[in-house]
Order: sequence, then C-alpha cells, then structure tokens
Amino acid sequence: MLPRWRVEPRSRTAGRRAGPSIALALALGAVPGHAAPAAQPPGEPTTDPAHHPLQGRPPGDPYETVPPMPAPNAQPRATARRRLAGDLADAAAARRRVSIAVLPLYAAAVLRLAGRPEFYHHGGGAAVELDLPLWRNLWLRTFGQFSAHPLREALDRSDDQVEVTARAGTLTVAGGTAGFAYALDVSRMMAVLDVGIGLSWIRTPAGVRNGQRGMPCSPGGLCDPGLACSSAGVCIPRPAAMAAAGITAEWLVGRVTSLGVTVRYHAFASNLQAFPVYLIAAARLAIRF
Repeated sequence: MLPRWRVEPRSRTAGRRAGPSIALALALGAVPGHAAPAAQPPGEPTTDPAHHPLQGRPPGDPYETVPPMPAPNAQPRATARRRLAGDLADAAAARRRVSIAVLPLYAAAVLRLAGRPEFYHHGGGAAVELDLPLWRNLWLRTFGQFSAHPLREALDRSDDQVEVTARAGTLTVAGGTAGFAYALDVSRMMAVLDVGIGLSWIRTPAGVRNGQRGMPCSPGGLCDPGLACSSAGVCIPRPAAMAAAGITAEWLVGRVTSLGVTVRYHAFASNLQAFPVYLIAAARLAIRF
C-alpha cells in the first residue's frame, strides 16, 4: 500500500482531456504571428503581467513632474525654510526672557476692624509684575498691587438708640513684594510657583472710636490692621511687613505674548498663623522681551 503523502499519477481521462489543448497550442505555433512564448529559465519568477499584474515598477505620480506654483500663490518660495506657528511658539517659549505683566484683579481683605461686625471686605484693583531670569526655570519676581474695598457705615442699635461705630468709606490696600518664581516646565503652557516678602499700606476710613485711624489707641496700645499706636497714643498708618505665596498658570499665545491667571495669598510677616489676610485672583496679560 502506498503512503498517503505520495501523489497518484494522473488518470487516463485527464490525459485524454489535455490532448486537444496541446494540439491546439502546437497548431497556433505554426501559424505566422502566433509565436510560442519563450521558455522561462527554471527558478526565476515569470514576468508575464497576466500572472503577476503588480510585478515591476509601479506607475509614477504625474504631479511629481509638474513644477510647483510660483509664489505668492499660497506657496512658499523654493529657497525658503517652512516654519510653522508651533515652531515659532516653542522656540520663543524655550528661551528665558524678561517678562512684564498687567493684572486686573479681584481682592478680598480678611481683616477684623474695630466697630465692624464683618471681616471679609471684597474689592478690586490692578497689579503689575516683573520677572527677570536668573537660572534655568528660576526667575526674580517683583509684584505690586493696589485695590479698593468699599465699606458701609456700621451702626449699633441698643436701648432705642443708634450709634455709629464705624464710618462709611473705602479701605485701600497698596503694597509690593519681591521674591522668586519657579516654573515647573518652560513650554507654551507653564505653571509657576512664587514666594515673596514686602510691605503693605492699609488705609481705613477716619475713625469715630478708639482703635480706629486718628483716634486714641485701645487699651494695650491696640489699633486696626495697618495702624500703629504713636508716642502720642493715637492710631496712625504705618506699613506692615507681608509675606506672599502664589501660583500662576500661563499660556503663550504669540511669539512674545501670553495669557493666564494668578492666585496669591498674603499674610502679616509677624503673624503667619493668620493666613490669609489678603487674597487676590487675577487674569494676566504678559509680554516677553
């Protein structure tokens, strides 16, 4: 018995069927204009396109031989280096530059003022920021701000009598800090942390009772924040040392222009536990030089 893998010879019926085809091929070879195909060397692939239509060099793109449109029809010149907007922005963002920013801001002063029951005083103002590059991602940052906070008149109603405990007016806060800013990553989008220390001038409305501006000091020489008891025993304005910490998110929208937001907290340097004393949240527009 033959093994299963051995191929059996063709049957006589298959041979009889192939006979007429062979005779027809020989007859066509004898007719002029019907030459038999040349024998293909063994082991080489056939070049007949009927068997291998994708064999050989593919047809070329006709547009490759057409010259480009001349400038300025929305195409750069042949000698110009193409630069995309992203390349320009990334290159400018990677450089350390001097930056100046203006910030319209919302401010909240968390201060307990004599004769007033509320201690959150909302307002608004503006700030200016200057950054000078020092080393890699580190900048020297100076920050100055001014804000105004309207205050209503405070009244004390007791025993059918009304007494004014604090006058209406405007609370103003002006100050500046100097410190360091560190960028977590120098790119088109940056997150910057900063700390600083400086001075702040807090001015309250004229007083009507002890401890307020222009009035005698309270027992123990106490006065409102931003005031100090003078040698004459009167509360007068005096700058206070302030410590600040903030975070900034900035996005480069042009080669030298960036937009972002800033949040900064301030506290008295002599009493850091009372935090925050002054809070600002601001939008920012910065220009780099």
